[in-house]
Amino acid sequence: MLAHVRIAQRQIICRSPYRPQFTLSLKSFFGDDLPAISNLQWRVESVLQAQASGIDHIRSTRAWLESIPRKPLRDYLERMLLQCDPGYQRDQTVESLADAIDLFADARRRSDKSKWATDEALLRDVELLLDLGMPLRLIDEESLQTFLDRLGDEQELAANTLAKYAGRWHTFFRWAAKEGLVPSNPAGGLKRSIERRDKPEVKPEWVDAMVMVCDREWAYWLRLVQWTGCRLREGLSLRPCDFDLARRRINIVDTKRGCVRANPIYPPIAEYLPDLAGLDPELPILRHVTAATCYTGLARLQSLAGIERWSPPYNSFRATRANQLAASLNEQQAGLLMGHSAIVARQSYLSVDDALIERLVAA
Repeated sequence: MLAHVRIAQRQIICRSPYRPQFTLSLKSFFGDDLPAISNLQWRVESVLQAQASGIDHIRSTRAWLESIPRKPLRDYLERMLLQCDPGYQRDQTVESLADAIDLFADARRRSDKSKWATDEALLRDVELLLDLGMPLRLIDEESLQTFLDRLGDEQELAANTLAKYAGRWHTFFRWAAKEGLVPSNPAGGLKRSIERRDKPEVKPEWVDAMVMVCDREWAYWLRLVQWTGCRLREGLSLRPCDFDLARRRINIVDTKRGCVRANPIYPPIAEYLPDLAGLDPELPILRHVTAATCYTGLARLQSLAGIERWSPPYNSFRATRANQLAASLNEQQAGLLMGHSAIVARQSYLSVDDALIERLVAA
């Protein structure tokens, strides 16, 4: 017998010619559910039998482990039964960064603590690392810092944006180090702290001046971010079918939390709705304004219009709109339009207006 159950101690004693005897202690997982421990015995014994006979069983064993609803038990059994298995060790050797990112995404999906709407942003920033063009184990702190500096220069990114990238890379490499895919976390020394600072106001006359010197696609884009304060991805992914003309609303679908958020079709945006008539209703409206061109394009328009540059380029639109809405709506209403909570608004977007300070001093 390869696996012997000791009911009184809530244990499974595992004996195999393949590896030294070891014990699975299950009291903390099953308590007094003694039949469940007995039922587990046959599965454990089949794994030990496969290991002893050299049968390739990793895929089927993983499928069984993933079917266990309790993550602590799942992780414990995987650690105890598989980590000494040569087949498992070979399977865990990952040279490709792309393969490692796929494994990371799968691990996040299976995690009990994972918030997949938030993880989409995390994985999007981790996938930036593919532009390094390096094998996983050759990535070090110096190459990551050089890559961060290049991103900052090419896209004119703020220090807080770069710190956000560094933080998400740190999460990925910390997981990779824990899984044994890399010897250590190369992102551990990168600057990851976010500094709280007020975002500059984007003045209406600045947007008006840029609209005067750009084509209609860019003009629509500027009015959209000015009046909705949408996140970059939310605005870039809008389609003609997301505009509900009958109800005079924009349904923002590709949101951070995965739920549809409604905004009014403000008059400055409605001016460009006739342009949507000939477009495929299911495809993004924007063709030339993309994630790759929106930063350089905005900088070009600022130069053409003689407008000073502000930083961060697009989050300042969001902060400006949040302050405008907060001045006329309650926190709940403003949060519904912007897609954030009152706490996030106070921490990240709202600032004290100079006019308010002057009015209070005069009083």
